[in-house]
Amino acid sequence: MLVAIQFPLADCRAFLSADTGRLPIAGWTGVRLGRDFIRGAGVIRSRLLGGIEEWASEELACQAHGTLAFCGTRPLSTLVETSRRTASCAFRRFLSNGVAVSRFEIGIADTRTPDNRPIARYDLGLLLDRVARLRVRVPARSVDPCDLLQATGRLSTHFLTSTTKRLNGVRAATQNWWLEAGNPVVIVEHWTDEVSRSPRATKQVLELEAAGVRVSHAWFTHAGIRVGCWMLERSLATDRDVIRRMRLHLLRLHAERECLRLVLRRVGSAQIPIVRETDASEALQRYLNETLALFSREDRDGLPQSELLKVASRAGDVVAPGERATLMQQLQPIRGNVLRKTERFVASIINSAASVHIINTLVQGDQNVANQITKIGDGNVFHGNVVTAQHIQGSFNTIEKSKVDDELRELLKQLTNSVTAMCNKLPPEDGERAARDLETLVTEAVSPQPRKKWYELSAQGLLDAAKSVGEIAAPVIATIKAISTVLGYPLP
Repeated sequence: MLVAIQFPLADCRAFLSADTGRLPIAGWTGVRLGRDFIRGAGVIRSRLLGGIEEWASEELACQAHGTLAFCGTRPLSTLVETSRRTASCAFRRFLSNGVAVSRFEIGIADTRTPDNRPIARYDLGLLLDRVARLRVRVPARSVDPCDLLQATGRLSTHFLTSTTKRLNGVRAATQNWWLEAGNPVVIVEHWTDEVSRSPRATKQVLELEAAGVRVSHAWFTHAGIRVGCWMLERSLATDRDVIRRMRLHLLRLHAERECLRLVLRRVGSAQIPIVRETDASEALQRYLNETLALFSREDRDGLPQSELLKVASRAGDVVAPGERATLMQQLQPIRGNVLRKTERFVASIINSAASVHIINTLVQGDQNVANQITKIGDGNVFHGNVVTAQHIQGSFNTIEKSKVDDELRELLKQLTNSVTAMCNKLPPEDGERAARDLETLVTEAVSPQPRKKWYELSAQGLLDAAKSVGEIAAPVIATIKAISTVLGYPLP
């Protein structure tokens, strides 16, 4: 098993005309492998297995052993479920694209028996909690420890200091937001037989059957920080190259999204000024043009990027609805094509966003379930638990981003509205099941090649749920039959 934790770091200094004291090494150019280093971190080397062709700068990494250290004599022993099992730090590295997207990553790996069997099986929810609570020091020589997932601010401060010029031992003046930390993400790569229990509300995102890789996702919270966790399940039949590319792809995609969010926020607040025909503004426009093109692609590196982005978008808006007008006003001086591309991107994420307010927490058995009011699409309102709301919002996002004809799009929106109303009347467990069926039905309906069996199972699940809610059932039943007719799967 491998647990990889990433801390994205948005470097805004490339977009500022003022002298920020940014060292050339932060630009990741002209690097002499094995000789150049980042102060307080480590030397820059080629990655053992290289990068991947579709992502620039993935082949180089700073071996950042001086950045973070675990506390105690056997710091990773708390992750071990049996005395025979061992866990060790697989890597600590800093990577950058030389412009705005940097990140610090740390990997924790365990061992298996000589004949490739697991020594123990993990409850992944418990494992994630233990990883989050690992005590660390940043930088490694620090005497003030903190939990691993609370080290974001310390990491950004450390790398800002490490990549800023010094004159006669005095560091140039800086501002903390010049190099800013985003939300962390965790990736767990595990064998099928290593997991006894998945985290609560885990959702399978996709399955690459030919490569033997299954991708799932879940959210967990530590000290008020909401963290996404991707789970990559492998078996003896798994293509090792594909699962590695998937892991690198997910890590880079998360870093790109978080850094874009932080850069746009600083543009919107005018902390990154836009002055025509300056090197800094030209750099910003190149960055926006390239990054927005990246997010518009359905596939990348042979992987279905759109599905991964749909799940990642639930972490929060890249641009909050209330910030849109201010951001677009600040961007007026940039070139027309870049401005239009940014406006389309911002509009798409605003239109698919949900406004969620946690109202209270109910206790069901031994679990805490957050109740919420969620505004979806055209003002639809759902009262219920977080998991149900996420499935409903996921359905709406899928519809908005799909390329189906107007008739099918309108029918799917009507169904989403009707199921939302139905879920308000169903018991929590039945509502969550109906919301999952809705998301599956929508995903299949907008697919270029819908899987008829999956569609029919989810449709039948919604029809069964509708039977228990009286008059509200009529729109659900009628809309499902209309959608089925359009798809060529008529129901009796």
